[in-house]
Amino acid sequence: MIVRAAKAGIIAVAVFVSSTANAFFDTPYITPAQPMAGEPMVVNIRGGNCDALFSLPGFPRITQVGNDIRIVYYSFHSDDIEFCIFDVATAHLPIDGQPPGTYSYSIARVYNNFLNQEVEETLGVVPVTVIGGSVDAQPVPILGRVGVTVLMVALAAAAWVQRGLRG
Repeated sequence: MIVRAAKAGIIAVAVFVSSTANAFFDTPYITPAQPMAGEPMVVNIRGGNCDALFSLPGFPRITQVGNDIRIVYYSFHSDDIEFCIFDVATAHLPIDGQPPGTYSYSIARVYNNFLNQEVEETLGVVPVTVIGGSVDAQPVPILGRVGVTVLMVALAAAAWVQRGLRG
């Protein structure tokens, strides 16, 4: 009976003394929502506290198979509240544009755990439709001197005919 009470007491103390880490990344999104062909895009990822994204050589790792694109960013992650030192912020990470079509961007992060093992985690999959490029300027036909002269004669004739009908 005393052992059970001691266990319950230890568990109660542990629950009230322990703190949870506030590590998080929200679902990423890409802007602009409907990019033009070749237009650069931006991956936006909100996160913080115990998680942060960093720019390291070799990152981001980008692989593409058909229209499926995987982008892996390097990040810091901690389960220990002592290392939760980052502000909550949104990272804006530029990526290259694509030709017209429908794409699936898989956004992931990689970090080293407490055993220094690399852990890869998918943050979200974002579908993107890239629309055709800008329309080239097309020449618009205009009236030259001859066309303006013919138009003026036609208007004058129409006015003369109209005046003659009113009589």
